[in-house]
Amino acid sequence: IQEKAHQSLKSEAIYAQYDFFSALEIYFDSSIKECLKSEDILIKILCLLDRRIGKRTLIKMNDTITSEHPLVQDFFKLRCEVENVKVVI
Repeated sequence: IQEKAHQSLKSEAIYAQYDFFSALEIYFDSSIKECLKSEDILIKILCLLDRRIGKRTLIKMNDTITSEHPLVQDFFKLRCEVENVKVVI
């Protein structure tokens, strides 16, 4: 029951502190490509904040970003705004 409740909270983007530290550990141990394919919202957000994601990658992501969680979309918009990349969301 505890695991089910934890997954339910994560799906609603409600995280505990240990979830953040776990996501950081996975993020640091993985490549950018792996992180972009991750199902974890926190890992994708961390990836979007990484400077290794450039304008070309942001432009490629523009086609598929609508299928992502709204928080990921918000960080995507923020990053595109900073990089002066036109967003079609």
